[in-house]
Amino acid sequence: MVLMVVGLMGLLTLCYCKPDVCLFLARIFVVLAIGGGVGWFILGLVAFMSREELNLFDVSNNVLMGIGWGLGAGLIISGILALILSFTRSNRNPPSLSDSGRTPTP
Repeated sequence: MVLMVVGLMGLLTLCYCKPDVCLFLARIFVVLAIGGGVGWFILGLVAFMSREELNLFDVSNNVLMGIGWGLGAGLIISGILALILSFTRSNRNPPSLSDSGRTPTP
């Protein structure tokens, strides 16, 4: 547990110092989140459409359906949100007045 916290803090520090690394990791997360979300969502649909018990993870089809739909939808939404945020990052340095000759607009 302590190793995970230290690793997360190191990763956050690295992303703060080098924003390109953060964008790279965010785009990897996008692929994993959307792929995992679609997989869990399909598992929920299979559990919903199945006429007999699937016996996956020793739970009933209703529980699998709820977990699949909830977790799948949440992962898909978080993946899409991370994709949008990774492409709409703002620059750290505002434009200088000497570059364009006019005042920068916010």
